[in-house]
Amino acid sequence: MVRNLHHLKPQLPFVPGFELAGEIAAVGKEVTQFHEGDRVMALKTIDLGAFAEKCVVDEDEAFKINPNLSYEMAAVLPCAYGSAYYALQTVAKVEQKQTILVLTSQGASGMAAIDLALNVFKCKVIAACDNEEKCTVIRPMGVTATVDYSKEELTKAVMKATKQHGVDLVVDTVGGRWFHEAANCVKEDGKVLVQGFSSGQVPTIDVQHLVQKQLSLQGVWFGGYIRRKPDKFHSIMRHIMKLLEDEYLSPVIRATYKIENVRYQG
Repeated sequence: MVRNLHHLKPQLPFVPGFELAGEIAAVGKEVTQFHEGDRVMALKTIDLGAFAEKCVVDEDEAFKINPNLSYEMAAVLPCAYGSAYYALQTVAKVEQKQTILVLTSQGASGMAAIDLALNVFKCKVIAACDNEEKCTVIRPMGVTATVDYSKEELTKAVMKATKQHGVDLVVDTVGGRWFHEAANCVKEDGKVLVQGFSSGQVPTIDVQHLVQKQLSLQGVWFGGYIRRKPDKFHSIMRHIMKLLEDEYLSPVIRATYKIENVRYQG
């Protein structure tokens, strides 16, 4: 969004960011679940503003975290892992041993989907990235195969990796023309989840292809889901925290940035 590649284009000036972690500095008179000094993570669902020294969140958007969980790690969980868990568990209802193709530019959402699919849902995962360096980072996670779609034709590479069987599910965080190439890899009666457009390109849909292969296509917007059903945010985050404590999950933090570096580059 700060590079002006996001499909949402907030009016300038704006403070970016949906996800955050930190210490509560003050609470409103009607707040009952939290107190000043509580350590929390949060996912803003109504507006932006998380990438700031201080911001305001609704009580339903926050979740208490343990003293031993770093703020860096906590900040990864609400949006990336919350979205991925919602996509795989609630929307796709994945089953063990299914094969999933995850399109990622190695952003947090794609990495979280790979982590959950492998270690929680016990699926086979093929990860598709836009360069070899990113594939190198993902391979140690235990994926069945990686595809550098900047050098290989995605459909051909995925069909080869699955011995021409195709995949049961696509989780697409990239969009663009790679959405169509990924959809060509799905088995009949399979599913395609659209979770984002990190390429900056929103694809059009070939409805005839969906009909002919009897594919299910669904958009995934975790923020919209928990805005309608705020109790689900706390339920999903409790599951994720338990999985993290039991060492099923291995979130990757590749870099941290100073807040001064989060600047609009349009």
